[in-house]
Amino acid sequence: MKKRLLYVIVLILISITNNAFVYGQSGSTTLNKLQGKTWRYQWTPGTEESYDSELKFSCCALTSTAFFYSILGEEEEIIAHSRLFYLSDTYESLFDDNKVGKNQNGKYLVEKGDGSPEDDDEYNTESIFVFEILKLTDTEFTMKHLITGIVSNFKAFDICTMKYVMDNTPTEKTPFSVKGKTFLDGYNFPINNKTIPDRLYKNVQLTQYTNNTTGARGKFLRKCLLTNGNYIVIVSFGDVYNDRTDVLCLVDKNGNILSTLEGMVVVNGVKVKEYTITGEDGIVYVSQVVPSASTPSLSFEGFPNFSGNAVIYTYYVTGGQFVKNSTNTGPEKTFTKSRMSDPDLNVPQY
Repeated sequence: MKKRLLYVIVLILISITNNAFVYGQSGSTTLNKLQGKTWRYQWTPGTEESYDSELKFSCCALTSTAFFYSILGEEEEIIAHSRLFYLSDTYESLFDDNKVGKNQNGKYLVEKGDGSPEDDDEYNTESIFVFEILKLTDTEFTMKHLITGIVSNFKAFDICTMKYVMDNTPTEKTPFSVKGKTFLDGYNFPINNKTIPDRLYKNVQLTQYTNNTTGARGKFLRKCLLTNGNYIVIVSFGDVYNDRTDVLCLVDKNGNILSTLEGMVVVNGVKVKEYTITGEDGIVYVSQVVPSASTPSLSFEGFPNFSGNAVIYTYYVTGGQFVKNSTNTGPEKTFTKSRMSDPDLNVPQY
């Protein structure tokens, strides 16, 4: 079963490589644009799987890597494959080793497989994988696997700095609430910045967590312009629905991160934190379900009912920082998983 899964992953990675090729501009060759970058596969928003994948190119070989994660976001296993490839202006049905490293440009990316040509047919190949390069820029790579028709989209992880994200994404209006807001189709940038906290949590108290140190699941969600010229850029770690942490980043116009604030936490589909940005001055309300001090540490897997409070924290943007202004604690209640996700417990909508 695992061997078949790995084959599917490799096929996806290969097809991703197919969809990301568009010819070089003003003297930059296809090969030059592919090399020296980490190309990260872009899942369609809402379809994220339990692994991430990347491609790296040298002059003669491409390396595809799959990062598998547990339900809590911890990296469990890394699987890498390195195979010979070459570029071609014509469709190839057999892999030609003599063409490896010879062409700087090409309409097709031809990758050598592990199988024998005798086992290939019109529906499945194991000795060769051919992708049509649909798009290739300094930041985006799209390719199409010619047998399956699968189109794969990649983005250059190394280039997606905070400044690049800000310069190439639209600005959201305030007031802003995360309710109903998924990642932006057509943007969906991975975040390449190790200064942003990226905790994925394990317990209700939010004291047990794992750091997603690879950054493979960090993505841009939205950005809002404040009256002082700074921005609040929202970065999301984890998947879209089940295990997710959103971090609000206060960023200046040059892409420098001035301050960060954890705004939303979802674990196993249970929402523990949520936020609202109320206006152009950057007032942020963060609502959190806080268990009582007497409550033992509760795992999200099968925890019982517990007592606690719905607490709303108010933050102002002052001196280039998120500064807590007030804390309002609601009456103690008994919470269950379903009640923790009840909209009545979340921050007020403006």
